[in-house]
Amino acid sequence: MNYLRSDIEGLLEAVIKLYKNIYDKYQLNITKFKTLPGLSLVSYISSYLPGNLKPELKMIKGEIEREIRSSYFGGNVDVFVNEIDNGYLYDVNSQYGKAMLFDMPVGDPVLSLETNLDIYLALFMVKSFVQMKLFYEFLLFNT
Repeated sequence: MNYLRSDIEGLLEAVIKLYKNIYDKYQLNITKFKTLPGLSLVSYISSYLPGNLKPELKMIKGEIEREIRSSYFGGNVDVFVNEIDNGYLYDVNSQYGKAMLFDMPVGDPVLSLETNLDIYLALFMVKSFVQMKLFYEFLLFNT
């Protein structure tokens, strides 16, 4: 019980320090934000983004935001042996740093029925069909 009390008191001390630091530097109340990414976005916009660029910052809201968020769900937590006989093996998590070097899809959302996806830098909603039974299902899906 003493260990639990120490943990809670340590966490409280850290949160109070965070609150004071954020308020002193940005005049933001951390209790008004649900997530740290939300807090960091507002602190960036309010303190670092030049005023002339603020109108250019696109925020996706409404139906398109709901569609994008509906695609997020828990994934596989499988452990695979990192061996492959004939081919290439990629660690997707290690690709994040490289991906951040490229442009990200930004701007006003556009709904399109175009099937040539090579012309876009975007997020896509797709339906995929696998015609064989696989030992492992590599494509994650919601039911």
